[in-house]
Amino acid sequence: MVDFFLVETKLISSSQPASHFSQSEIDKLAKLILDANGLVRPLVLKETGFEKYEVVSGHLEYYAAVRAKEKNPQQAEMVNALVIEAEEEKTAIQQARLLEQLYSATKADLTASTTPLDDLASNLEDLFNRELKGMTQKLETNLQRISDQLPKQTKPINVFNQLTDVDLTRRLISVGIKGKNLEKIVEQVVKKRPFNSLSEVVKQVNGLSEKKMVEIVDGWADLLFT
Repeated sequence: MVDFFLVETKLISSSQPASHFSQSEIDKLAKLILDANGLVRPLVLKETGFEKYEVVSGHLEYYAAVRAKEKNPQQAEMVNALVIEAEEEKTAIQQARLLEQLYSATKADLTASTTPLDDLASNLEDLFNRELKGMTQKLETNLQRISDQLPKQTKPINVFNQLTDVDLTRRLISVGIKGKNLEKIVEQVVKKRPFNSLSEVVKQVNGLSEKKMVEIVDGWADLLFT
């Protein structure tokens, strides 16, 4: 099994000496690591003991991470890595060798852009990113479904413009409007709507004052849900 971790840089070692790499490349990559707050392509590590790891792929990135830690110990204390468990190491190496067979032309130049093990690290990172994307999409879908199920608040003006005369009557009764005055208000609202504002309702409907409209809106505060 391969797991994605943040590993302390000081717990990692490399079988390749730093002299194999250009110091200018190490410095440049170290700066980019600090700018991006981590490696874009994680190290591939294997456990060699309790809290001890060795680089399987990404030796240049490892030395750049070390240099980044020298420049900013707090920010670069941890490095993102894919850790291969001991029992899976043989299989991981076999995968790397299989990838190596796909390259018909090999070069001894140490500045070659990629190696089979680097491709393995890239493939593992892509797998992790796809899984993370899938989990994010599922979470967003679930949140949207929950949001759709929640009652949505209705604006007071929409109560006057959209409710049937029966529902409007019930809403007005709930805030203390009764009797003939209630019947007149409902009849006028249904006849004269739609309204552009509550002030327009007050102006066009007899029996509704600004004070009474304030009382209605306050009384509906806990009831205005679809």
